Amino acid sequence: MLQHREQEVFHALAELRGQAFVLIGGYAVNAYTLPRFSVDCDLVVRDRAQASAIRRQLGIAYRETASGGFLRLERSLSPDVSVSIDILIGEVHDRLSGARFTAEWLFGRSAPRVLHGKTFPRRLWLRIADPEALVAMKWASMRSADVRDVFMLAPLVDSEWVRREVGTRIELAKWSALLWKNVSARQFRDNLQGVFGAVDERLFRKHLEAVRHLCEG
Repeated sequence: MLQHREQEVFHALAELRGQAFVLIGGYAVNAYTLPRFSVDCDLVVRDRAQASAIRRQLGIAYRETASGGFLRLERSLSPDVSVSIDILIGEVHDRLSGARFTAEWLFGRSAPRVLHGKTFPRRLWLRIADPEALVAMKWASMRSADVRDVFMLAPLVDSEWVRREVGTRIELAKWSALLWKNVSARQFRDNLQGVFGAVDERLFRKHLEAVRHLCEG
């Protein structure tokens, strides 16, 4: 079902290429690193009118299952499997840290890029968040999937820029310690490879050093 889910997400994104949004989350990470599968597709728009336009474009195949600061649209592929598209309206807000990243901030830190399929040979040109923006948002969130994504993106980013952006929103020293604790844990590499596939020793050490630099400045 992983392939069916990804195919449906790519089909939906292809339908939406004329709409104004920024792709974030796991699918955005795939534009820069070894591809991983993501259950949800996350988009950021400037306002509710743009969210409504996306909903109309996707049509009746998708039903609205949540609303508020974001709009969740779901499509059932089978009785047990569904695809969801989360449309974040106006900002990305992490409830755990309290960090906020506005839609305007994201539109200014994104560009048209190629998204590659993981389970089938498909390519899409979409506006995708810059790697620095993704690392800043995921570092502020610090969920397990976010930590893995930060690790994979770390060699690609301007660490000083990321530290400045994160430091204006959260307690940088505390979040740096938490990030390093996570990536230096004994089981981290096994968890990483369970998602991204084999990561050899040289590559792992390169990324670990990049995270160290991100944490220590």
